[in-house]
Amino acid sequence: MKPKTFALTLAVIAIVLAYLIILAIQPYPTIFRRHVDPNSETEKLPYQTYLTTFLLFTFDELVKGNFTGTILKLKEFNQTYVPASLKYIFERFRQLMNDLTVKLDDTDIQLDYAESLIYSGREEDARTPLKTAGYDLAEANITYSQLKSSAEEFTRSFMLPRAQVFQKIDSIQVLIEDMYTKLYNLLERIEFQKNLEETYLEIEAYPESVWVGSTITVEGKLYTKTQPLTQKNIIVYFDGQKASEARTSSDGMFNCTLKVPYTYKPQANIIAKYFPLEDDSNKYKPTESNTIQIQLLYITPKVEAKLYGETLPGKYFRVEGKVYAEKSLPYDQIKISWLTSSTIVQLENGTFKLTLKVPESISDGKYVLKAEAPSSGIYAPASKTLYVNVKRIPLNLTLDAPPIAFSGIEYNIVGKILYQGEEKFNSTIKLVLGQEYVENVGQEFKIKFTPPLTIFSGYQVYRVQVKPQPPWYSSVEAEGRIFIINPITVAVPVGLVSAVAVKILREEKRKNVKAVEKGIGKAAEAETVQVKEKYYVREGLEWLINIYWQAVVIVSNLTRIEMKPSMTIREYLALVKESGKEFYKSFEKISMVAEKALYSPKVSEEELEAAKKSIEELQIAYARIVH
Repeated sequence: MKPKTFALTLAVIAIVLAYLIILAIQPYPTIFRRHVDPNSETEKLPYQTYLTTFLLFTFDELVKGNFTGTILKLKEFNQTYVPASLKYIFERFRQLMNDLTVKLDDTDIQLDYAESLIYSGREEDARTPLKTAGYDLAEANITYSQLKSSAEEFTRSFMLPRAQVFQKIDSIQVLIEDMYTKLYNLLERIEFQKNLEETYLEIEAYPESVWVGSTITVEGKLYTKTQPLTQKNIIVYFDGQKASEARTSSDGMFNCTLKVPYTYKPQANIIAKYFPLEDDSNKYKPTESNTIQIQLLYITPKVEAKLYGETLPGKYFRVEGKVYAEKSLPYDQIKISWLTSSTIVQLENGTFKLTLKVPESISDGKYVLKAEAPSSGIYAPASKTLYVNVKRIPLNLTLDAPPIAFSGIEYNIVGKILYQGEEKFNSTIKLVLGQEYVENVGQEFKIKFTPPLTIFSGYQVYRVQVKPQPPWYSSVEAEGRIFIINPITVAVPVGLVSAVAVKILREEKRKNVKAVEKGIGKAAEAETVQVKEKYYVREGLEWLINIYWQAVVIVSNLTRIEMKPSMTIREYLALVKESGKEFYKSFEKISMVAEKALYSPKVSEEELEAAKKSIEELQIAYARIVH
């Protein structure tokens, strides 16, 4: 082997080895495990029926003006399980709804307070809360616009029924508009009442401590600075609700009897108000009495409840408890609410028991379960809230994979599913390595794979995903890397280096040929022999015709233009002129000499040498273009 050829061979080997070493020195793959398949978890949304129902109920509370109840429901709403990828969308929607509720609550409080001051004859004092209400309402309107925008993304991301959700959101706009109307009317009322005569109203009530459902007597007097007001209508309110009406006598006195509603709270307020009617509305200011606070008596039952059993998807659990009070209960039923349904359960000596099933498709998380005892007469409603913690049993996974694999050859990955308990079950195993391989296996498995020829050489990441058939087990995924050797990709650098080597060797050969020819030329010049032009006749020039046909074969291969039997030498030469510019001159010399040998009685020696040189040039051009 020549030194240069040997050196090039070593260079090829060195480059290939360097290529493999660079791939091999990457860190050895580490396998990490997840107790949940992240690909499936991104699609595992909260229980949609539950989420929709809960959200619509929350909107209903807001539209009805129950702002405190709405805030409590939003706190409960925050317990919903949400995938990490959707956490921001969920939290932003919940926070905007909470902010809107707080602003509307503040506005409502300020408007009610201002109204109370106005109808108590304190118009100027009402301006400050009305101003505050205006600011709060403007901020609420901005937050409402942001909430609508957020709701678009929220309903799309959690795949909720958009029409139902936006119907509720539009109802909030009506609530805001109603508040603007009330604000405007109160401002007009202030201007109207400025010049009216002051009125005064005093009341007292007895007894001061009563059972709910019983009666209470209210007495009072209506007057101005100069006289009692007779035959005026007085409205008595119990804890903010209209409870009775009375009419003043000739001395401005009045009295009435109220039935205490079944309001289960420790205390309640009683006030009386005078609203001038007809002609009086243009003469007297409205007024409000002093507030009487009474104590309310009632019985509050106790509800106790506990959960028994495994709260796992697809399995049953029990809720058991009891309801008791200081006196016998007037009812024998209790309501159990969980997810989207409620069940009426019979009480047996005050105890109850109910078996429930956890849906198989439910997401991990905490879900509210509530046991509610109804109100009845002097018995207040009572309830107990429990949180059902749904959490699948975690799995672990061990894998034994080959460290190196060749594309196109079959291999095995051996694995074992580990978990607590002795239950036997099957799982669906999916291996992803260039393509997917799926099998149904038990706790121990062997999955076959063949690295495809379409992946590159080097470390390739593989994923093994395990989805157990029982819904109460979590999915698990393991990732690792295998060093893949693909003969095709390894051959690429070898082929490139080989092509470069061949090109270099050909250039060297060409240089050597030119050097030899140059030496021959110099030797010929040194001869002092008289040069005499020699001519050859057509006889004995068969080799020249063979050279021409060799040239025709080369040109036809390069140009894809064949020489037909009917063509002359000059016709074919003209036909290939445009397609063979790189080698046309060489082919032209050969063609002219061949034509002269055929049709002329004499051909010079220089022309024959030119033909030989031209065929060599044509052969070199052919080798360069083809290879």
